[in-house]
Amino acid sequence: VKQMFVYIRNEFVFGAIIKELDKLQGFNAIMSVSTKSAEDAASSYEFLRKTADRLGVQFDALTSNYAKLVAALPPGIKGLQTAEKVFMGVAMAARTMHSSNQDTQLMFYAVTQIASKGVVSMEELRRQLGEKLPGVIQIAAKALNTIPEELEKAIRKGIVSSEKFLPIFGDALIRTFAESSEK
Repeated sequence: VKQMFVYIRNEFVFGAIIKELDKLQGFNAIMSVSTKSAEDAASSYEFLRKTADRLGVQFDALTSNYAKLVAALPPGIKGLQTAEKVFMGVAMAARTMHSSNQDTQLMFYAVTQIASKGVVSMEELRRQLGEKLPGVIQIAAKALNTIPEELEKAIRKGIVSSEKFLPIFGDALIRTFAESSEK
């Protein structure tokens, strides 16, 4: 029985290692296509490792979300710098709100959609992100030095570029949730 238990435990550990290796390879594949630099991929990996340790979130949940966000950013944007700001802001907000893994995934999905469309829409900002992160419209409006109603008008007109919005929004999320996420 003891020998069987050791065998089952070893199979479980081996399976978990294979699963983690597969996730890491997926992250590296997306990052190598998105950044065109092994150095950028390595620095992103290090950023995610530190973020996971600092905020107490699961590392494997971060890698896929981050890689997809980097891949979705519009051309010409300061890719990794913007991705890190937005990613850190969302991660801090999720930690502060004690969001479930699924809710955190949905928040990252909304931000990735904003990035990939090139323009902010109310669908992603209010409905998808706002549903999981109450007050997001107010945070975004304050970051842009406007009021929520004016921000909504601009978004409905389709004139809020994700390239300009995301770095400012990322900074605003960090300012809003930095202290509370550490507690």
